Amino acid sequence: MNRKKTNKVLLAVLIPAAFFMMTSFSGGMGRHSSHNYSYPEGWNLAELNLADGVYQGESTGFREGLIVEVTVEQGEVINVAVTDHNEVGPQFYARPIRLVPREIVEEQNTSVDSVTGATATSVAIMSAVEDALKSAIAE
Repeated sequence: MNRKKTNKVLLAVLIPAAFFMMTSFSGGMGRHSSHNYSYPEGWNLAELNLADGVYQGESTGFREGLIVEVTVEQGEVINVAVTDHNEVGPQFYARPIRLVPREIVEEQNTSVDSVTGATATSVAIMSAVEDALKSAIAE
């Protein structure tokens, strides 16, 4: 076989093989499965009887371990902060970590708009807030 033909055959074999490996074994490369997200129920916080305090909640976004701290004063959520996470790529997680907590506080609701391109992180923040507030709901 001549060299040109050999190169074409190698490329025809190597490119599909590389693609297969990238898509099949990408667990460590940042790929995720949407069925692993933590999904929020969508709570109207004004309807809840919340005890004052600082509460911590956890959920799964792109990766497990997204943790929020939620502050309740006079029965109202006054602050939400993401205190720890294992999300991948600041181009994906930076905007939802900045915007979603603010929206939750402003709207007093755990169902706010997700950041386009960062749905996993967005819904994880909402879900983590609900997880935190489970301890704050007064009987």
